[in-house]
Amino acid sequence: MDGGPDYEPIERIAAPSVTEFERDYLRRGRPVVLTGALERWPARAWTVESIDRRFGDSRIAMLSTRNGVLDIDEDQTGVFRPLRLADHVAAMRAGSCDSYVSVPVERMPRSFRDELSPLPYCQGAWHLRSRFWLGAAGTVTPLHQDLPHNFSAQLFGRKRWLLYPPASPVYRNAPWSRAPNFSGVDPERPDLARFPRFSSAKPLGCVLMPGEVLFIPRFTWHHVRSLDDNSAINFWFGGVIVRALAQAAELFKRARSLYPGEWD
Repeated sequence: MDGGPDYEPIERIAAPSVTEFERDYLRRGRPVVLTGALERWPARAWTVESIDRRFGDSRIAMLSTRNGVLDIDEDQTGVFRPLRLADHVAAMRAGSCDSYVSVPVERMPRSFRDELSPLPYCQGAWHLRSRFWLGAAGTVTPLHQDLPHNFSAQLFGRKRWLLYPPASPVYRNAPWSRAPNFSGVDPERPDLARFPRFSSAKPLGCVLMPGEVLFIPRFTWHHVRSLDDNSAINFWFGGVIVRALAQAAELFKRARSLYPGEWD
């Protein structure tokens, strides 16, 4: 369908009750694509043009990309730089985009936030953080993992996701590196001479369509490619221990000057 690596399709289901989701997916650490969960979101009607028209004057920190890939590796942490949202959109239209909107939702205008709703599956979580994403077709987030659980809600456009279980042989970067939660492996073009054990890593995957929500269990490795100009809202969530660990991780990043520009 999308010409990417082979993968086992992630299960797709109509949005279940909270009880069913917790029993069948959250507690079992099973990824799942939920359909029909965003029907009441006014933000589902957004387009690149309407975002530009309504919120283009917002000045926010954006992640830098190099040749469409987030500029993150073992020696280089992500770099945020201030940019008007309208300038990012103009670069998307011109085919010269070297940035990826990744901004906490609380930093966006109130009128923006009013058109979103927390997903019922993570309401009331001790730890809950949400981001707005807007990127050009071809933008890639390298293989990495996150401490909390994650929902990614696709507003428009498509993304291809590749997911690997936490214990997969993905050659995590060294703990003392600039990006310790990232892998050196490119799943789309793996260097098996350098990373031979990756040949046994078997991904789950999907092309996430507009209006769908992907659940990514904590510590699951994931690689993401934008197939179209697209936008998403994600929700990282967890319990009291995750909240404490996330706060400690933020202090660590600040102390080591990781992700410069994010804390300005």
